[in-house]
Amino acid sequence: APFWKGTAWTALLALDLGSNRLSGMLPAGLVTTFPALEELNLQRNDLSGSLPLEWSAWETLELFNMADNYMSGVIDVVVSSMMDASLKFLDMSRNAGLSGALPSVASPTHTAVKEIRLSENWFNSTLPASYGEYTALRVLDLGKNRLTGEIPSSW
Repeated sequence: APFWKGTAWTALLALDLGSNRLSGMLPAGLVTTFPALEELNLQRNDLSGSLPLEWSAWETLELFNMADNYMSGVIDVVVSSMMDASLKFLDMSRNAGLSGALPSVASPTHTAVKEIRLSENWFNSTLPASYGEYTALRVLDLGKNRLTGEIPSSW
């Protein structure tokens, strides 16, 4: 069983497990175990699989660093929900098999996202026009993907 199972860490704000040798898939229940979590750093591990759909309900997460792992699948639904809620810093660069559409939000003028780092993956969509409306955005790193189409005029 995971070490946090049964913990009373409902007030935990930051969890940094980066640069270890953690492996396996991400537990769907983290969102209910740590409902107040604002920062989750899991970079540079050996984690694999896809983001649990349950993580779409994470309304407090502001920093999510999942870079340098072996994640796969699509992330647009889960991460878009996080961005709609409170996510400001996203780094899922250098994963083995992230693909599909880039995440974007329904109400771009209301998002507080400041950094989106999704380089060195397999995203194969067009560039979201809505990114041009992210007024707080200061870093957008989408290099080394399979993106197609034109640069949106809204940029």
